[in-house]
Amino acid sequence: SDYNDTLAGGTGAETLDGGAGDDTLIASAGADTLTGGTGFDTADYSAAASGVTVNLDGSSGSGDIAAGDRLTGIESVIGSAYADTITGTFSDDTLLGGGGNDSLLGGTGNDTLSGEAGDDTLEGGAGADSMDGGTGTDTVSYSASSAAVTIDLTANTATGGDATGDTFTNVEKFVGSRLGDTMIGSSGADDLDGFDGNDTLRGM
Repeated sequence: SDYNDTLAGGTGAETLDGGAGDDTLIASAGADTLTGGTGFDTADYSAAASGVTVNLDGSSGSGDIAAGDRLTGIESVIGSAYADTITGTFSDDTLLGGGGNDSLLGGTGNDTLSGEAGDDTLEGGAGADSMDGGTGTDTVSYSASSAAVTIDLTANTATGGDATGDTFTNVEKFVGSRLGDTMIGSSGADDLDGFDGNDTLRGM
């Protein structure tokens, strides 16, 4: 409808179409087609009994109840209680890992990544991303950045390459790019990994 709808599928191969509004499409068994329509729409895989892989950029899903799914017009994904891999698009996406040790990749755009429970890896990609590791020991990685990054946890700033404009909460480890990065820790127990290149790492 034109309102904020919640649609849930059954056990077969179904098509859920939210239409207008900010809709939630609850995934279930079967190779489903999830169409968000206009608005800010969410695909919810929290009912999965094992980890799922959801790629909004490729508009596809695999693993458990995501197997064979096709997704269009989806801006947000809720993962399962297990180890998920969720990839965003060139637009502004919201990716929620749920439980498990998840891998969240924002793509381009100003994304919101929330690992929630588990030891998660967050890779925002280009754009000014907001990344919250949640509970567990969580990592923000810039290993795919095409330019060097500067992370200053004392000043709470991130600049250069894919880090530009990013913000962090509940993140314990940072991985740099293949170039010459600069990482400055906070007064807490940070894990700084330059990855490759001639890096400058400084604790506080």
